[in-house]
Amino acid sequence: MPRAIPASVITQMVAQQKRPVLLFELGLSSTIRFATYKTNITFPTGPNGNVYTAKAIQISNVSQTLEGQIGRVTVKFDNVMRDMAAYAHNE
Repeated sequence: MPRAIPASVITQMVAQQKRPVLLFELGLSSTIRFATYKTNITFPTGPNGNVYTAKAIQISNVSQTLEGQIGRVTVKFDNVMRDMAAYAHNE
C-alpha cells in the first residue's frame, strides 16, 4: 500500500525548487564555477552545459552608495573539500 506524502512536505519541496541558485564563475587562469546548492548543477542544461560545483557560499549584506552603486560585498567560499586550496596550489 503506497503512502501519501504530507501536503506540508510537498509545499516545502516546491518552495525549495523555486528558490534561485547563485552561480559564480571565477575567471582566473582557468574558469572555475561554483553554485550555492546541495548538488552539482549543469547550466545551461544539456550535454554542452558547464558544471558548477556545489559549495556553501555565504554573502554579506551589500553596502551601497547614495547613487546606488555597490560599495562592498563579502563572499565567503567553504573550503571543506580543499578544492580552493588545491586550485591555488596548482595554479
